[in-house]
Amino acid sequence: MTEKTITAIEKGSGQGATYYKLNDTITEIRRFKKPIEFNADGITKEIEAYRVYSKSGIVCEIESNSGITLWF
Repeated sequence: MTEKTITAIEKGSGQGATYYKLNDTITEIRRFKKPIEFNADGITKEIEAYRVYSKSGIVCEIESNSGITLWF
């Protein structure tokens, strides 16, 4: 299965929402697995999360349980 390019991400809704869209400032929105629980054997639980990047680095990280909307 081919990974689709995420073109925009929104956290929350209404006036309190935060919105990021690929443009001159936002260069990439990347999905990844974020470890959230560990034991002596290593990672035991992960959640899906998203990182928003600009030319200078990471802008923010949004966890999948944060009420998000994705555009492809």
